[in-house]
Amino acid sequence: MENGIAENVDGKLETKSPFLTTPLSILHIALSILGGALSSGFLLAGGFTIFCAGPGGALVAFALATIALYMVMTSLMEIRSVIPDSVPYYMFGTHVLGQTVGAALAWNFWLMWISIIAYEVAAVGHILQFWVPHVHSAVWCLPLFLCCFAIVVINTKYYTAAEHSFTMLKLCGVVVALICGALVASGKIGGHKYGLENWHRGEAPFVGGALGIACAAVYSSFSIVGAEAAAVMAMRTCSPR
Repeated sequence: MENGIAENVDGKLETKSPFLTTPLSILHIALSILGGALSSGFLLAGGFTIFCAGPGGALVAFALATIALYMVMTSLMEIRSVIPDSVPYYMFGTHVLGQTVGAALAWNFWLMWISIIAYEVAAVGHILQFWVPHVHSAVWCLPLFLCCFAIVVINTKYYTAAEHSFTMLKLCGVVVALICGALVASGKIGGHKYGLENWHRGEAPFVGGALGIACAAVYSSFSIVGAEAAAVMAMRTCSPR
């Protein structure tokens, strides 16, 4: 056994971590990836990426972000396979590139997630203010932040259950939104058949050219931040390989 991972008689890698008694399932990892990818950045900034780069440019921007995410995830899995389980993945830079780079990456990780948490909480307040306009968004933000803090601090099991439940809610919401969008585009709802007319309106499908795609890529990359953490979880499954 090396770094908490052993190889059985069939040649498959198995998790033997002293910090994890129950291996994670593929469902846990899939829900974590979807929960990180289907964030408020994707749900709220999706329309803004189309505004910046048009429908074609938005697809290119999200395709580039997805390719970058795949490369990051595969790199993290390779690094995790040679680093002990007790080392958090934001400290990988210290083991691979040295203490200076590791410290910079750790602080960057902390600043990134502080910004994301603030954005997520503010996004909920912004959405609720649309439905309840007479209530200030800050009224919703503080209770939500306290609830999230309590879920994380009290028990990891509650955090996992809450994350999976919210991910399933987001998935159901996205499926419903896709169905409604298809019905609107086909004219079943609203009485007007849009089809692909927005792909040829104005400067579409690529608005602003390369600059528009670059602008949309910033939002598309931000919207899927967090999904890369699921790559580290792969080493805690029954068969990481």
